[in-house]
Amino acid sequence: PRDLRLDPSRSTLDQRRELLLRRLTVCGIPYAQEQGVTGAAGSEGLTTRWQVRWTPATAAMLTAAGARGVTPAQAAEGV
Repeated sequence: PRDLRLDPSRSTLDQRRELLLRRLTVCGIPYAQEQGVTGAAGSEGLTTRWQVRWTPATAAMLTAAGARGVTPAQAAEGV
């Protein structure tokens, strides 16, 4: 697995990455799992942390999700 730390409030690239990871999760594609992040004094963190891993199941579920839409956004809406 690989850890990603994203800062969607400061980076438009990280905003797009986080949106894609969330859409994959909604579609049931086993690729990314959000990890807990806490800020100073237990407040909500400004960044998000994800653990990602490509597996054969990821590829199979991407193919299956393609039946619900051509793009990740369409597939997530079709769930």
